[in-house]
Amino acid sequence: TGVFHWAALHVARWGGGRGRRLFPLIVVLGAVISAFFANDGAALILTPIVLAMLLALGFGPAAALAFVMACGFVADTTSMPLVISNLVNIVTAGYFNIPFDRYAAVMVPVDLAALAATLVVLMLFFRRDIPAGYDLARLEAPSSAIKDALVFRWTWPVMAVLLVAYFVTAAWQVPVSLVTGIAALLLLALAGRWWRGGRGAPAGYDLARLEAPSSAIKDALVFRWTWPVMAVLLVAYFVTAAWQVPVSLVTGIAALLLLALAGRWWRGGRGA
Repeated sequence: TGVFHWAALHVARWGGGRGRRLFPLIVVLGAVISAFFANDGAALILTPIVLAMLLALGFGPAAALAFVMACGFVADTTSMPLVISNLVNIVTAGYFNIPFDRYAAVMVPVDLAALAATLVVLMLFFRRDIPAGYDLARLEAPSSAIKDALVFRWTWPVMAVLLVAYFVTAAWQVPVSLVTGIAALLLLALAGRWWRGGRGAPAGYDLARLEAPSSAIKDALVFRWTWPVMAVLLVAYFVTAAWQVPVSLVTGIAALLLLALAGRWWRGGRGA
């Protein structure tokens, strides 16, 4: 629907062309997305949007790295306020039978403290990399990010009702997955225009505009070795389980092999 891109563009405009104002605003946006869409969702959704926006604004590599690292960092440090904010939260709340409202009452203050600490640490660490200003004229209009106007308009009331439903249904111990599933089904029906038999739904895409898959390969040697290494790694997990070998050790060996291939260590780095 373009909701997250729309939000990022608005946040960039609120920054008023000042890099030191934009940075904490992006961090807060990441915290909000992490709270409602889980830490993985926040990192995977926000990071590419922010990176594309920074490139459009002409930010250098150091500045872009600062913002991208901030997106990933805050996605984890502020994934505590709600049961739905993290898979670990869901498992923990389910195992100890903690209601949604009780969990939020305890963890929202903790999350706010974590957000404040994250802001301080990130601002101090990246203070020299954050640009002083940027040109607002280079930003796209937020409305240009909206891909489906109908779903976009319905997203806000659905999200509001969904949040209230989490708290209301907590008294009856209704699984959050059921509540979330109903909301997701509603948005899916809107996007697919089910009541019209699909007529009016957003069109597909033109296959002719896609690049050839081979154009994505950056290192042919590592690419060819990735598949056998992955296959052997999967088998190794099962075989070494009998001796209780840590999966981190097995994974580390595979990662070291791919790193050696990428760096052409046997040639002293030549051809890398």
